[in-house]
Amino acid sequence: MTLHSVLIVFYLAAAAAAAHYLPVALPKLAAPAGLVWAAAALALFAIGHATVAVLRQRRVLGREVKALKDAHGKVMRELSYARAEVVQIHDALSAAAEAKGSAPRLRDVANEVQTLRREIARLNEPEPEADPDGDPDDRAVTPMAPDELAMLDDDAILDIVREAIATDRVDLYLQPIVSLPQRKHRFYECFSRIRDRDDNLIGPDAYLAIAEQEGLIAAVDNILLIRCVQLVRKVQQRRRNVGFFVNISPHTLADAKFFAEFVRFMEENNELAPNLVFEFAQADIVDLPAETAGRLHQLGELGFRFSLDRVRRLDLNYAELSRRYIRYLKVESPALIEWTAQAHREEGPTGFKSALDRYAIDVIVERLEDEDQLRELLDYGIDYGQGYLFGEPRPAR
Repeated sequence: MTLHSVLIVFYLAAAAAAAHYLPVALPKLAAPAGLVWAAAALALFAIGHATVAVLRQRRVLGREVKALKDAHGKVMRELSYARAEVVQIHDALSAAAEAKGSAPRLRDVANEVQTLRREIARLNEPEPEADPDGDPDDRAVTPMAPDELAMLDDDAILDIVREAIATDRVDLYLQPIVSLPQRKHRFYECFSRIRDRDDNLIGPDAYLAIAEQEGLIAAVDNILLIRCVQLVRKVQQRRRNVGFFVNISPHTLADAKFFAEFVRFMEENNELAPNLVFEFAQADIVDLPAETAGRLHQLGELGFRFSLDRVRRLDLNYAELSRRYIRYLKVESPALIEWTAQAHREEGPTGFKSALDRYAIDVIVERLEDEDQLRELLDYGIDYGQGYLFGEPRPAR
């Protein structure tokens, strides 16, 4: 508005100048002719201004239309991702029900669909205010007592998992991964935890195998993924340089149709790549089908990086791992010490790490629980550590 006002004053001044100086410069012109020249000058300025304003408005509208198209594309991808998840849940429950010789539990299907709709809707909702540094919440949790847990049979635990999915009691927990020897928090690993109706915590050791057997672990994993996406978006808004490790289950990898939807979803959200690392167990990516391997390569091309978890064998082709965008190896300290002593005896403790450095692969030693373990590893030049020594998993806000 200020710019328009300034331009109007300028045009009027130019027209007045033309009306005054043209008759002086050209005395043969009559006064009315000077006014005509002034009017013509004013008209030319007005036309020029209108043209510039129209072009500027077109550029603004063009940017808005592009932003709307991009937003629409993301929404459609998220809906497509949600549809694939709904189909997967329905198929899994139907198969489980048929195996037991009973009709599918339609109430379970409806509840889980409703939960997933709620999670997808959260992706575009503003985040509530949280801890200024974005660290995990220090709220106390109450794990279910071992004697109470021991009294639960498989059917009871399965009911708790189903109800937790239906009533939004699948929580996101974060455990720090620290740089060594500085012990600075560089990453967090994301875990899921289940609460019963009394808000008692059910550990993964109690429910993972049962949920996998009944085809429900994919629903738990993908609710976890959606909440990690929310968390990463919040971290990026605050310009924090911290990453999150998210496990991709073998069930997700094995479902070609669903994994394709997953990759398309990540393609529409590739701005998350700098802060998101996908993690796979070593055994789960051996002899992958060509189609699945191709999808993983797509994720790598989008900028996402991978971590190999539960590494049991260290005689690996590191060049091949690097080519497949694997940038982190997670290994427990006994396995690392034994392997280094056998395979890199001449090179000393840092031989194994030097081999990995050539391919830009970092080592994360997990399950570190005491200072003695850490002291034994410091000579190995390890990049990162994870375990109860540096912090247990805690609920994220």
